[in-house]
Amino acid sequence: TASKPPPPPQAAAAQSTNPNDIYKEFRTQDDIRSYMNELMQKSLLSTGMNARMASLPRSQQNVIAGRINAALEGLLGKMMEEMGRVPEGGNRVVTADVVRRCMEQMHPV
Repeated sequence: TASKPPPPPQAAAAQSTNPNDIYKEFRTQDDIRSYMNELMQKSLLSTGMNARMASLPRSQQNVIAGRINAALEGLLGKMMEEMGRVPEGGNRVVTADVVRRCMEQMHPV
């Protein structure tokens, strides 16, 4: 018997039970930026980095915040390149695989 092709990302998202799977559709760069900022805020809170940052001198906080922002903007640029490869009218869906490919292209900031 022939195997079925994998379901589209939207269908896979409905079937996925793994919280690490990323299946999210974005319409604009601002949508992606907002989502990335939300994820970063959650990460800072869940790891306790927000409390550590608050205990640092303002100058060190600014340096770290600048590096985080540069990394986020670099990742955003890579993700927009990926989204630009989507055919006109296609869904701009970000999966864990898209994020991995973009991360592999990143350089230290």
